[in-house]
Parts: sequence; C-alpha cells; structure tokens
Amino acid sequence: MNASGFRHQRRVAFSETDLSGCLHFGNLFRYFEEAEQALFRDLQIPMLWRSSDGSSHGWPRVAAECDLLEPIPLEVEWEIIVRVERVRYTSVQLAFEVLNEGKTVARGALRLACIAAAPRERMRAAAIPEELPAA
Repeated sequence: MNASGFRHQRRVAFSETDLSGCLHFGNLFRYFEEAEQALFRDLQIPMLWRSSDGSSHGWPRVAAECDLLEPIPLEVEWEIIVRVERVRYTSVQLAFEVLNEGKTVARGALRLACIAAAPRERMRAAAIPEELPAA
C-alpha cells in the first residue's frame, strides 16, 4: 500500500451483469470485500483468527455505502483503490474508489468492527489486538 492507497484490479464477468450488459451495482459490495481481503492479506492481517485464550476474532461489516456513478460494462478491466480512512479502538473505516481508465465510476465505504467470541460466549466488540501488524 502506498500513499494513494492499495490497488486491486478486476474484470467484470458475465455472471455479474444485468440485462443492460453492465455490472449490477450490488456486486460492488462483493468487489469491495474482495479488495479489502487483498489489502488485509498484503498487510498480513488475518480476516479470522484465534487468540491464545481460545477466543475467535473477525471483522464483520457494520456499515456499508456505495454510489455507482457510471455504468461499468461487461469485460471492462478496472481497479479499486482502498484507503484506510479511520482506525478506532474497535473499528476500521475503509474507503473505496472504482476507476475505469483513470475515471472514478463508483465509490463506497465499509466500516468493520473487530469482534471476539470466547468459547461458549456471545460475540462482542473487541479492541483491535496489539499483536496485529501496525500497518
């Protein structure tokens, strides 16, 4: 990841289009999550893990937004730029910008909560563990 954000490339598949032959907007949320997972992998941050006390941890989405500004046709190769907008004690806010030939065609955001669940207990918000990479 650099100062302009983490870049993830993608191509629109036929199964992701609507009757107009363009990307169905709902698939943008899948693309955001795909780019988020690529970012976490790049930063060596696990999406799911167990801590030494046996607690399970993860990053469920607690808020999502998306604006499709222009149609994205079938077979178009484009990229998503992911930026970490805000890190709080128990959450992370990510911003997404979808570019087609350098032009912004969609944008969105996801807010992820860090959660923990001890064996036989309910999930709860948890502090982002210090042992995760500081990146």
